[in-house]
Amino acid sequence: MYFSWEASHISLAAYGYYRTPGLHFDRDIGRKKTASAQEKLEEINPDITVNAIDVRIDTANAAHLVRNADGIVDAMDNYPIRYLLNDVAIKKGIPLFHGG
Repeated sequence: MYFSWEASHISLAAYGYYRTPGLHFDRDIGRKKTASAQEKLEEINPDITVNAIDVRIDTANAAHLVRNADGIVDAMDNYPIRYLLNDVAIKKGIPLFHGG
């Protein structure tokens, strides 16, 4: 199956720093996850607007973080947060794409 979705604005939320060599580019070690992701997205598409939010996603803020979203791309390595994002997507009636 092939799916294409064009986005001109992306908000990404993550918390923490890259610490493990081998999982990411060496130049990203010690950098905030949001800054690294924003840089890579803007390299791929310089016309895109990226809103990088350095925050832990939790039950108190998940719905607020995606309040204007047309869809959610989940690249989390944390199952409780994946389930939370799924619940929020269902309540909002928007698609959730698992990418992590």
